[in-house]
Amino acid sequence: MEHKRCVVHIARKSAEAMNEFMGRVLPVNVDRVIAGAILADVGKLLEYEIGLDGQARQSERGEALRHPFTGVAIALECGVPDEVCHIIAAHAAEGDQVKRTTEAYVVHHADFMAYLPFKNPKNVKKAGG
Repeated sequence: MEHKRCVVHIARKSAEAMNEFMGRVLPVNVDRVIAGAILADVGKLLEYEIGLDGQARQSERGEALRHPFTGVAIALECGVPDEVCHIIAAHAAEGDQVKRTTEAYVVHHADFMAYLPFKNPKNVKKAGG
């Protein structure tokens, strides 16, 4: 949950900064950014499951369809606007194949800012250290 909270805050503050400095020529819809950041990983509800051992693992559906795809399906079924569904679809690596909106770029980069540093163990502080 910390990852999600961090992504939402980074995305919101980034969108606000972009509006402050470039808003006249490149306006960013902050509400759309916030909605997209909150919903970006909603498809993980279908991508993962809890196994008999109590551990999270990728589900059969998750092996076939990653969370950006299932997230869009959930969002469309719930009446989420297409502009926000675009952010859900384009926030992960799959979005590298489409022309992202400005709001989708903001959420994409916020998501990776809060994820990629963990890929390097040297960046992560050990518990109690």
